[in-house]
Amino acid sequence: PESKIKFALVATNGSLLPLVVRTWDHFDQNRPRLVRDNQEVGYRAGLNELIKKKDEQGATDIISLVSVTLEPNQEKTLEFIDLGEWYTPLQPGHYVLSTQHRFIQGGKWVDAASVTFEVEKKKQ
Repeated sequence: PESKIKFALVATNGSLLPLVVRTWDHFDQNRPRLVRDNQEVGYRAGLNELIKKKDEQGATDIISLVSVTLEPNQEKTLEFIDLGEWYTPLQPGHYVLSTQHRFIQGGKWVDAASVTFEVEKKKQ
């Protein structure tokens, strides 16, 4: 339950041309959804307000800008999603994590594949 859990967001360029992908703000670009034992887990305190503000105003400030070039048929990690930035420490249970990501500021959301994992009680 007290472990740091991070997931890699991996993209594959299925086109014939190189593609430049940018990351700029975890909270503007990502919308993870975590379900524990068939119940959605809410974001940590204060995060819903931040996300609502970003959705209403758009990302006016670039936190940082990282560009990654994906060559044709190449797979690369774009960024890591640290669940500790989004959620309070996870309780024991069976989890399903899915996320949406946007590649363009204010653009459409793209669904990523989901992943399942278990959080077990800390052994004495």
